[in-house]
Amino acid sequence: RDTAVEAMASVEWDLGQIGLQAEIQTDISGEHDGYEATLALTSATQLGPLAAQAGVGVRHRDENLNRWEYGVFSDEARPGRESYDPGATTQPFVEANLARLTAMCAAWAR
Repeated sequence: RDTAVEAMASVEWDLGQIGLQAEIQTDISGEHDGYEATLALTSATQLGPLAAQAGVGVRHRDENLNRWEYGVFSDEARPGRESYDPGATTQPFVEANLARLTAMCAAWAR
């Protein structure tokens, strides 16, 4: 399979204690013509030198993207590896991130 080139757009809304994020990625090269869309609620806090973020959301991938990434086309099928078309998927997710905030140099620490 050839390399795909994708474009992405993302927007975030600050709703006070939580944030709402929406993102879409789509193929612009014509390699698979698929897309992925994500919608998430997030919350972030700083604990001294640590930054913590947690979120819940849902991610939808259309059948074209899933077929290109995970499918087995009929010309790729072999004995023991049948052709496979996963179809579209919608996946809920929970994520958490923890990072240590460190200045790259003394001037940045001011």
